[in-house]
Amino acid sequence: MYQNTDPQLATRIILTCLGFIPFVAATCALVVDITLFGFHGAHIFITYAAIIVSFLAGSTWGLFLLQQASKRKLILTNVIALIAWWSLFTEPSFLAFGLLAVSFWLINQMEQDTPGVPDGYLRLRRVATWLIVALSIVQGLMA
Repeated sequence: MYQNTDPQLATRIILTCLGFIPFVAATCALVVDITLFGFHGAHIFITYAAIIVSFLAGSTWGLFLLQQASKRKLILTNVIALIAWWSLFTEPSFLAFGLLAVSFWLINQMEQDTPGVPDGYLRLRRVATWLIVALSIVQGLMA
């Protein structure tokens, strides 16, 4: 039987679910072809995704610093953040959404291989990553 040893897991689940709202709203806006706050759903999605990828890359970078990880991992987190920000300067395209999806996946892979991260958080991040990748594919196909 699974026993939660992470006292902050419930908070992390709530915050993760709240963090999905802009992804889902932007995808719904794109599907029904409406604008939100004067912006097309694809633009909202790309902007929010770039911000979240940058945040995740930065927090992963900080975790790697604490664990004295390899230079390669530190450099990769910065490259991922730069790729995410580059997507802001492209027209919404399958390439932009693909790069963002790969960025989320790479960060998740790096986190999964990091010792000391609670198992419940890793499972949550894995599910969150695949949901965001799926929404990125939907966005990319419709853009």
